[in-house]
Amino acid sequence: MMKKMMIQIWTMILNINKKHMNLEHITLERLQEIEVERAQTQLDPKFHTWMRDLHVGRLSIDRSGIMRANQMMEDYSKLKNQLWE
Repeated sequence: MMKKMMIQIWTMILNINKKHMNLEHITLERLQEIEVERAQTQLDPKFHTWMRDLHVGRLSIDRSGIMRANQMMEDYSKLKNQLWE
């Protein structure tokens, strides 16, 4: 039962990540929805049980570096295209 729940949670996380990894195309409303979903998940007793049983710790990822790298690559591509035109 626990393994099935773990697979469902990871599938959900992977699907969310696939849909929303590119933050440039996310609306403010969708970001707010994600925050609500995250809060609901973190308050769920089943989630706490899952974390405790699998010895999962909290991990916080600061995406600002990724966003900055994406912006720098976009700027570089634009500059490169301008130079070669």
